[in-house]
This record gives sequence, structure tokens and C-alpha cells, in this order.
Amino acid sequence: MNLNKNQNIVFLIMLLCFMSCSSISQNYKTKILVLGDVQLKSDLKRYNSKEWKNQKLDTFQFSTLFEDVLKIEKPDFIFQTGDWVNYNNGLFLKIIDRVGIELDVLPLPYDEWRFMNKSIPYELKENFFLTIGNHDSYKEIILEGILVSEADILANIKEVKLDLNNSESKKEFLINKFHHLAKARFHKNTGTYVIEKDQFTLISMDGLDRNRKPLLDFIEEELSQHQKFYPEKKLIVISHYPIFTGRLKNTDEELVLADIRETLIHLFDKYKVDVYINGHEHFYLRYKNEGIKIADFKGVVPKYTKYMTVSNFVNPYPREFKRLMPQKYDDNALIYFSGIHYSTLTISDISLEVKTYGLIENNFWKTIDYFEIK
Repeated sequence: MNLNKNQNIVFLIMLLCFMSCSSISQNYKTKILVLGDVQLKSDLKRYNSKEWKNQKLDTFQFSTLFEDVLKIEKPDFIFQTGDWVNYNNGLFLKIIDRVGIELDVLPLPYDEWRFMNKSIPYELKENFFLTIGNHDSYKEIILEGILVSEADILANIKEVKLDLNNSESKKEFLINKFHHLAKARFHKNTGTYVIEKDQFTLISMDGLDRNRKPLLDFIEEELSQHQKFYPEKKLIVISHYPIFTGRLKNTDEELVLADIRETLIHLFDKYKVDVYINGHEHFYLRYKNEGIKIADFKGVVPKYTKYMTVSNFVNPYPREFKRLMPQKYDDNALIYFSGIHYSTLTISDISLEVKTYGLIENNFWKTIDYFEIK
């Protein structure tokens, strides 16, 4: 009798432990903070020799907003959608005289990468993942201006962007800036990489890789492996460049390459990517759940993937929605917001919860979008 009683007690304890563990497992959540383009402001266009030597970043707004958001959200991971810096430490100011003779060339007097990376809390440094943007990639930028010597100022300052980092050298570039990315699986030596975590797989896709076929093969293989071995994990793809954009094909070839766009849509649908997030556009936008329905996209309608643009954390473009996005795209936009914003992805065992917050009057963060993927 006692033996049976003891057995029942042991069984009951085991059952309670199992139920407790199951409950913990079901309630375990991972929160990801998604930040867009930062592109810190500076006073480079207001040159005089004294100001240049004392040149500093306009860091107050970023530091304040970033610290506030970190306190509010307490994220486990940070994803950044590119253009983490404005000038990739390859900025030079070329001073010429009125007839075009070069007088001096001055390098940028501060290091944006160092400042930005110091802003990431120590406990999140190895959980910070970005996709490389065009401002992160510029090999060299020249600001050229004509010296008005009597006023010690420059006139007619113009910006000349020289070449991008070779796509085959971006792996080295990224690992040099973020050492923990050495643990990622990279596509050859390009800027496209894959990270595996307990509750999600992240594919960070560099949209500037020129050799398309090997890149697409790599992405499909990774998607296939995820579906085969980790179907329970959420699958997230980030890229600086949008698959869909308001800019016209014939004026923006890099952003709207129809071949890779159509291929990626089919891949994302086939392998049930949970969410695709891009930057670059400097606004928040999410397409309707039923997908894109206009003739320009050749009848391609995404069935599963949620497409989001999260790309404005500090420095918005002062543009109107109707001017930036042609009218024919408007019907496909479910949510649009042009101000400063960020998103959170909260992953549990049963769902992916997505919230986006916009900064409105009196520094108040308001929920501007919410949806859930089961």
C-alpha cells in the first residue's frame, strides 16, 4: 500500500514537473528590435577651416532615442536594415580654387563606425546583426568645394561617390567591423550571411552582389535546409534594398531588378519565409497580406511572406508619400508612416508578433502597426 502511495506521489511530482517545463517552453519568448537607416547628420556642408577641425557628429538625437528604446523594449537581439553609418570613413573634402586647381584634401575628422558600435550595449554586441547598405559600402566619397578665401568658406560643394566595396570583399569588411559575424555562414566572400538561433533563422542578404546566379543558389539552398531541418523555427530575411519600391525601373536599376525580384518572391513563397524586412526608403511601409497586385509585377502575388520596410530611425527624408510612391503602388500599401520608427519581432513557440512604433508629438512612441504570424 505504501509502495503504491509512494509511486503515486513520485508520478504526481513527475507530472507536475513535466507540465511546468512544458509551460516554460510554451511561454519562452525572444524579442528582436529592428532599427532602420540612421545616417547621422553632420555640418559638413557648412565648411570653414575651424569648423572642419572641430567637426563632430550630431549624436544627441540618436543616443537619446536609442537608449530610450532599449530601456522600453529590453531586446534579446537587434537587427539593423543597413546604412548604420552615413560616411564609411572614406570621406574626403577636396578644396579647389576658382579655376579648379586643387588646394587641399582633408580626411573626415571622426570615426562613425567607432561611435555607432560603442552605442551597442555590451550584452547585445554578439546579438547585433545588420545587413550592409549603400552608405556602409561606399569606398570613398569626395566633397568638392570652391574656396572663397576672403570669407574662409566653400561654395558650390558637391558630393562625388566613388565606387562601392567589391562584393567579393564584404565578408572580410563585415567581420572586421563585427567580429562575432565570423560564426555566420557566408555566401563565399560576399555580404550575404546566415545566422541560426534557437527560435529563428536569419538570412541577411546583400542586394549589391552582382553575380546573381550563385547568390540565388546559395539562398535557395539555405531556405531548403531550413525547411528540411528547422521547420519549427521562424524564418526571417533582411536586406537593405527593397524587392518592391516606389521608384521606377528605368531610373533605378539597382533597386528594381525584375529578374532577382521575381525569383526571390517565388523562393520566399515556396519556403514560407515568415517576414522580409528591408531598409533604404526612409519610411515604414507594409504591403497588404494578399500581396502585390499590379501588372508591373507580372502577376506575381506573394502568398505567405509579409513584406515590410523598416528604414527610418533617426533621419527621415522630408518627402511626401504621393511624390515618393507612384499612385499605382498605393493600393498595395496597408500601412505607411514617414516619421521616425522602429519595429519589434516577438517570437514564441506558437507565433511571431510584429509591432511597429512611430515617434509622434512630445517624444511619444505610438503603435502604428501590429500583426501576428502563427
